[in-house]
Amino acid sequence: RQLNNLLSHHNVLNHGPQRRQMVEMGFADALDAMEAQQGELWEIVSGLEAGEEASLLRLNAILSRYDAALARAANKAMTAEWDSLGSKLDNSRQEVSHIILSLTVIALTGAGMTFYLVRATRSARSRAQLLESEKALSQLLVSSSGEAIIAVDRDRRSTLLNDAAATLFAVTANANLYRRLVAISGVFGEGRVKAVVDRALDGHSVVLRELPFSRGADTDPIYLDLRCFPMRDGTGVIGAIMFLSDVTEQYRAKRDLSERRDYLEEQVVLRTK
Repeated sequence: RQLNNLLSHHNVLNHGPQRRQMVEMGFADALDAMEAQQGELWEIVSGLEAGEEASLLRLNAILSRYDAALARAANKAMTAEWDSLGSKLDNSRQEVSHIILSLTVIALTGAGMTFYLVRATRSARSRAQLLESEKALSQLLVSSSGEAIIAVDRDRRSTLLNDAAATLFAVTANANLYRRLVAISGVFGEGRVKAVVDRALDGHSVVLRELPFSRGADTDPIYLDLRCFPMRDGTGVIGAIMFLSDVTEQYRAKRDLSERRDYLEEQVVLRTK
């Protein structure tokens, strides 16, 4: 039974990964020698009788070498196992170090991105406040301007109408300003204002002088200077803006001066005759 147990363990060591490990450690000869002497062991054990010293010595000589080889193999296997475990621990340490380094880099990158995001948010808020301030200032300048200011988009819908223009034309900014202007006076229905807006939407600046304007047939006309300019966004034209100035007094003064000059010329001619 002890021999069967011994040979069973030997068979386990002599096959599979155990055999490969024993070969790597240099104990293949011991395994092969034991494999070759199995028949002799069976003969010794089967013929063994109590007190046969020669058979016991022979059995001891065969097994003592194998026993010593197994002891050395056990020591070497344990050393190799500890070396392998140490290597795994070293690798684990390196991997943990790499993970810590990666997490540190990620944390620093996240902190940098957070800092950049906060700065960008503050900058955007500052720009938005600046734009709001500029918008408020522009609206204040437009609303307080003495000139009538009208802005239209490419569909000729009113996008801006200051108080002076609303007072002049008696309209509101919610209306389709161009159509309201056409309905207000025949001068806008003649096509001249439409042509001016069309040229401005094509990218040209146009000036019309002394346009007559009247809200009704029973009211005296007033005279307006119209300056129309394109409004650009980058390279494209997004609308037109018109500035209208009341030049009625200048027109009437010029007309009176012209009439006075004509009268004086007539008097000179008559007196000369």
